[in-house]
Amino acid sequence: MSFTHRLALLLLGFSFIHTVSGRFSRCQLQWEMQRARTECRTQLQQQPPSPAGCDGEWDNVSCWRSAAVGEVLTLPCPSPFLLLFGKNGNLSRNCTESGWSDVYPVITVACYSDITDSE
Repeated sequence: MSFTHRLALLLLGFSFIHTVSGRFSRCQLQWEMQRARTECRTQLQQQPPSPAGCDGEWDNVSCWRSAAVGEVLTLPCPSPFLLLFGKNGNLSRNCTESGWSDVYPVITVACYSDITDSE
């Protein structure tokens, strides 16, 4: 087999692996998350300060608006996760007197899908 044929097979193999490994690259995922963070900060700066309750925040995954104590916010999984894993899920947080609760369910349960799943 000639060098050209081996090179062509190698390139074909890499493009196949790239296609199978994900719907878009790690760089694009990082760019999408940076874009979401910037949009979130802009939105949060335009909100009036929360007199009582939880201030809006970017938690490195989702943008949470201000909420009153006792309020539960539910957001869909971030769009880059949907594009990457194809799983529609929701994330929630409670605004308590002590501040925001942790996100639930755990993001890997709500938004992640192992590509070997048969779903």
